Amino acid sequence: KKQSYIASKNVHNSQSTTNNNYEVLCAINDTEKDDLLNKDQDSKEHIQSDQLWAYLLNIRPNTTPNMKLIISYVFSIPCSNAYVESIFSHINHLWSDYRNRMDIELVAAELKIRKNADTPCTHFYKFILSQDDLLKK
Repeated sequence: KKQSYIASKNVHNSQSTTNNNYEVLCAINDTEKDDLLNKDQDSKEHIQSDQLWAYLLNIRPNTTPNMKLIISYVFSIPCSNAYVESIFSHINHLWSDYRNRMDIELVAAELKIRKNADTPCTHFYKFILSQDDLLKK
């Protein structure tokens, strides 16, 4: 039963910690819970950490409300800084020696456009040229 609970958690959905497996959790006895926690280290079965915490926090959901919050914060920390590095790379490209007198707001605006716009530069340039009210400002 514990394996069926964890296997059912392989598909992530927004209600992963709600009533979907309430009946399964209620049917699991303490011995089976202890077996899961004290599983043989040499076993070839692997449980992902998010699935383990979902299981542990759903055993008795009302006894550890703060632990659920802490675990949620821990799993929200990105495991890589690749996105931040890409931002710095864009900033270094924007603020070159040639463009070193740019205002911070201009760099921020251009960076937002680069990261959030999915329109190619040529299309955006043609669009801006067609907007007379923007060109007058």
